[in-house]
Amino acid sequence: MHSSETLQAQELYKNLSYDITWEPIPDEWEDNLPENILKQKETIYHGINDNPEKYLDELIKLDREYPDCKAFSNYLVITYLLTGQQDMAIAQMKVNNRKYPDYLFAKLQLGQHYIAIKQFENLKELFDNKFDLKQIYPERDIFHITEVEGMLYVAAEWYNWCGDKEKFFFYYNILSELSPSNAGTKKLMFIALNNRFKHIKKDNVGNTEYSLTLT
Repeated sequence: MHSSETLQAQELYKNLSYDITWEPIPDEWEDNLPENILKQKETIYHGINDNPEKYLDELIKLDREYPDCKAFSNYLVITYLLTGQQDMAIAQMKVNNRKYPDYLFAKLQLGQHYIAIKQFENLKELFDNKFDLKQIYPERDIFHITEVEGMLYVAAEWYNWCGDKEKFFFYYNILSELSPSNAGTKKLMFIALNNRFKHIKKDNVGNTEYSLTLT
């Protein structure tokens, strides 16, 4: 998305306490990577979804050789998931959170795992009961779209589990407008429909009347 579109999006989502960018956000650890490794990283980034098996051994080696490069650990989790190695992916998620306790993508990956297995108390502990990006990173004023998408999804799932429908819809509505085709949006859509179904009542002649209230 271009800068003009970014500004429009920032106005649209002004209820958020931060700004959103679609441009890459530089990480200081990338400054220490050799040029050939940076190019290798870009190649993996663009090819991992189409051919994850091709990059698995390469990523394991890169993750060991460049332990400060969080992206390699992140890509490794994705590769394990795409190749059906669920146990290895979960183990790597936990390793990543120990190695990089402040790395959002490590939190999001493990957080989504906890959501999938309905371990919401672990989710609360993982995020220190903070489900807004500005609460987690008060020093930052701008976040990348992928960070925002991931956190909005996790927050909506959390507040739905807590029974706080107002906050659930706050985060869900923003995510659905921001990224309607996002996988998290599609998952939450079914929860939203269920939450919007307010009540079933009997009419005066005993017939069942269905009332669907949209908020």
